[in-house]
Amino acid sequence: MISITSIFFWIGILAVCPYLVLVAYGAYGCPEQNLKQKYNAKWALVTGGSSGIGAAIVRKFAGQGLNVVIVALDDAVFAKFKETIAKEFPSVEFRFVGCDLSEPSGETYLNAVKQATSDIDVQILCNNAGYITTGGYADVAMQREMSNFHTNVTSGLVLTHHFADEMLNKGLKGLITFTSSSAGFIPNPMSALYGKLPNNIA
Repeated sequence: MISITSIFFWIGILAVCPYLVLVAYGAYGCPEQNLKQKYNAKWALVTGGSSGIGAAIVRKFAGQGLNVVIVALDDAVFAKFKETIAKEFPSVEFRFVGCDLSEPSGETYLNAVKQATSDIDVQILCNNAGYITTGGYADVAMQREMSNFHTNVTSGLVLTHHFADEMLNKGLKGLITFTSSSAGFIPNPMSALYGKLPNNIA
C-alpha cells in the first residue's frame, strides 16, 4: 500500500522538476550571448551591483566590453567594490551611484540615476537589487518589510519605467531584466514576503 509520505514525496518531485529543467537549460544548454554586440550597446546599468549576484553581473558585462553604471547602497562594501572593479577592468568605464533603493517614491534615487546617465544611452538594465528579511511575518517590523518591498519591487518598476521610456523615445534596441529567486517557487514561512516578491514581477 502506498503511504501518504510517498504520495507527497512524488508530488514534491513533480513540482520541482520543471524548475530544475529550466535551471539546467540556463546553465548548460543555453549559449552565452554577447549583449554588447546583440544590442549594439555601450552602457549597462546594474542595481545591487556591489556584491553577490549583482557584482557577478557587473563583471560579466565588463568582460564583454560594456561600460557599467553601478547602483548600490552607499556603504563600505560599495566603497571597496569601486576600487576592486576599476582595477580588474581598467579599459572599462564605470559610473557609481550610491543611494537607498528602499525610498517609497523613488524620487531621490531616480534623480541621482538620471544625473549619472544624462549624457549616455543605457540600453541594458538589470534590476538586481534585493535582500531578504527573516522571521515570522508578524514579528518583523512593518517598516522593515516595506523597505524590503520597495527595494526588491518598487525600485525595479521605477527604473524600468524611466529607461524603457528613454529607449523607446530614442529608437534604441535594449534589454531589461529582473533577477528572480527560487523562493518564488518554494516559499519559506520564515521569509514570507521574500517568497512573494519574485512573483510580483513575474
